[in-house]
Amino acid sequence: MAPAGAAFGLTATSTRLPAVAHIAGPAATNSETAPSNRESEPLPRPDPRAVALDHGLTTLDGLVAARRDACDALAELDAAIDTAVAHLRVDGATWVQIGAVLRISRQGARQRFGASASHTVVDPGH
Repeated sequence: MAPAGAAFGLTATSTRLPAVAHIAGPAATNSETAPSNRESEPLPRPDPRAVALDHGLTTLDGLVAARRDACDALAELDAAIDTAVAHLRVDGATWVQIGAVLRISRQGARQRFGASASHTVVDPGH
């Protein structure tokens, strides 16, 4: 049996997240905004002024659309994290490990994800 969290790159001694794919928006088309391949290096942050211009945030309609897109992206990421935590719990990861990766306490992790992670993860193919 694989160690707890192995499916997500976690081991009993490691609480680092594996490298994740960068979600690129329309402004992420050049090498400055390309994702880093090293776990220890943070992703480079684009110039906020350039992002504002690229996304049309100089109008109220552009700002409304950008806020809607950001809220949608956050909801998708929250759902992905919920799924990952549920899988990690089924795989035997502890609340201490999950909390450490998310930089919250074990109690915080259990309160935030405990109800959703207590349900059995079902393979959608079955």
